Amino acid sequence: MRAGRVRQFGQRMAAQMIGAPAGGLLFGWGLDTLFKTKPLFMIILMFAGFGIGIRNVYHWTKSTPPSGDRPE
Repeated sequence: MRAGRVRQFGQRMAAQMIGAPAGGLLFGWGLDTLFKTKPLFMIILMFAGFGIGIRNVYHWTKSTPPSGDRPE
């Protein structure tokens, strides 16, 4: 059971680190298309997505109890 939880936690972190910048990139592309400002919003929101992804991973890592405190 423990290996499954660790794998699930790792997949959640990887999805966040890929999904947040990709979401920012797509949203920025849409704004750039709307306002005709090609790559401005796309670049800004992609970097914002990286920052949000790192913040979420940090938050989830800090809120997870150490492995010795978890019931099996």
